[in-house]
Amino acid sequence: MVKVSIHIESPNVDNQSKNINDINLYDSTIDFTRAFSLLFNQNDNKTEIGIIPLGSIFNAQNKLKEIIKSHSKDVLLIDLDAPKSRKEERLKNNYSIAPDKVFFMIQKMESWILSQPEVIENYCNESNFIRKKDGERIEFDIKAEEINHPEQKLNSLFMKYFIDRNGKKAKYHKTKVAPKLIEKLSLSKLIEDFDEVENLMKTFKK
Repeated sequence: MVKVSIHIESPNVDNQSKNINDINLYDSTIDFTRAFSLLFNQNDNKTEIGIIPLGSIFNAQNKLKEIIKSHSKDVLLIDLDAPKSRKEERLKNNYSIAPDKVFFMIQKMESWILSQPEVIENYCNESNFIRKKDGERIEFDIKAEEINHPEQKLNSLFMKYFIDRNGKKAKYHKTKVAPKLIEKLSLSKLIEDFDEVENLMKTFKK
């Protein structure tokens, strides 16, 4: 079986940080690594995909140089932090040395979560959150990758539809909640909904 790694931008994680004994930082790294590993190893390729936290986006260019130098099949996966139309500009300005090794979560990681509202529903049910209105489903009339500020949108959905176990408006928390949502996503649905995910997975068939 072929083994490759995806180096993923990691929220609040900096590989150069001296705070290696920070328990909260350590736990979030483990959670994200596990979540993305579960997600990407749903693939039906004869490829074992490893997940390596990239840390800050500022590490991306140096990591890309390392991948090129080692002739590795590894790739980077980072937030675009912009509409899809800005993808080529970002590649040209920051990753022109090997654009085929860089893939984006468009617009951000939360866009993937927004594309599968049933995952949000299931998480909130499992967390014993109370729905504000019985039978009201999470809906919006726009493609997930077209939603600007997806992290804010996701939090607004939590607050709009659910109350937590303490009777307060439910909230989305990037490091505590996101891994639990990511691991529940369907890779096949992401491939259908995001061209960038489809292109990423195709690289592992070459």
